[in-house]
Parts: sequence; structure tokens; C-alpha cells
Amino acid sequence: MQGNLHTLYMKNISPIKMWSAREQVVNSLREAILTSELKAGERLVLSDLSARLGVSVTPIREALQSLEREGLVQLMPHKEAVVVGIDRKYVTDYYVTRAILESEAAAMACDAKDMTVLLGHLKRMEQVIEEERYQDYADANYDFHEAIWLMADHERMEGILKTLFISNSLARNTSLKDNALVSFGEHKEIVKAIQMRNKQDARKKMHAHMMRSLRDTLSKYEE
Repeated sequence: MQGNLHTLYMKNISPIKMWSAREQVVNSLREAILTSELKAGERLVLSDLSARLGVSVTPIREALQSLEREGLVQLMPHKEAVVVGIDRKYVTDYYVTRAILESEAAAMACDAKDMTVLLGHLKRMEQVIEEERYQDYADANYDFHEAIWLMADHERMEGILKTLFISNSLARNTSLKDNALVSFGEHKEIVKAIQMRNKQDARKKMHAHMMRSLRDTLSKYEE
């Protein structure tokens, strides 16, 4: 009996997925560039980044190589890189790519048997807003989207979306509060469609959510 209970218990445990140091560095630097924390022309020295991020030089070198392929940095001699920066086309390409994948993930999530985790994250976002802890919304937002990726049950798509995800709003003229309120309203509509198992509507709602984020972000590049 004890063995059976142990087997049942283990069946309910999902594998723990850990990001590699390279992936974490890529995401951290990409977000810093996209949010203009790191500006075009700024030098990135491997030893400095290693000290700031608390990782060895190797994953930082690999991360910079990945970011160079994305067109965000240019590798230079003497173990450093220069931030190239981004423009409207990069931002548009980024959000269009996410919109395609996130929309399909939302549609696939309609087939999930258990929606408890997704509903829990939606409730957490509601609490963050009610308690006016808008600085915590970014983490809750990531958890919400990740729940949809997991419900879609497509490991390749999940992996790509994890590398693409930017937790912070890139829009210059949007406050944390305004972004949270608008985003939460859209999230409720997405969840409603998924609960109804309406794939077309879930896909449509998620696509609209991503396109609104694109418009907000592009406002940063308007004169």
C-alpha cells in the first residue's frame, strides 16, 4: 500500500525545468536592451558582466554570441561587445513572433484538462492589483503566460516562448498601474475563452493582447 501511495504521489509531480546560465544571461541582457537600460553604443565587458551577474565568463560569452545573432550587440576584440540597440522593426518583429506563438498556445491550452494553475495565477494578479503592488505584476504576468504554455503541452513552443519573454512593459508612456489594469482585463478575456474551450476566441484574444503591447511599445519610438 505504501508503495502504491508513493507511485501515485510521484505521478503528480511535474519535472523541474531549470534555465541554463546562458539562457538567464541572454534574457537579462535582452530585457535590459529592450527597455533601454542598456543603450546603443554602450560597451559590455565580459569581466564586468561576470561580476554584476554573478556567473562565470563562459555563459556570458555564449549569451553575447546569441545576442549578436539577434542583432542586439556587436562582438568586439578584447572580450567585449557593443550594444547595437533596437528600432521599430525589431520591436515589431519581436511582438509579431510572440503573437503567433502565444496565440497558438492559447488555442492549444483549450484542450487542457486541468485549468486550476491558470486560474490561480489570474487570482494572484487580481490580488496584486487590489493591494496596489504593481511592482509585483511583472512576475505574476510571467507565471500567467507560462501556465498557458504548459497547458498547451508543446515543449518546443514552450522553450521558444521562454527565451522570447520580456516581463517588463517596454512602453515609455505607460505606468505600472495602467499597464497592470489593461493587461489584467485582457487576461480575464483570454481565460474566459480557454475555459469555454473556444480555440478561435482564445487565439483571437491572445493575438489582440500582444498587438496592444506592440502598439504601446512602439509609442516609445514616436517623436
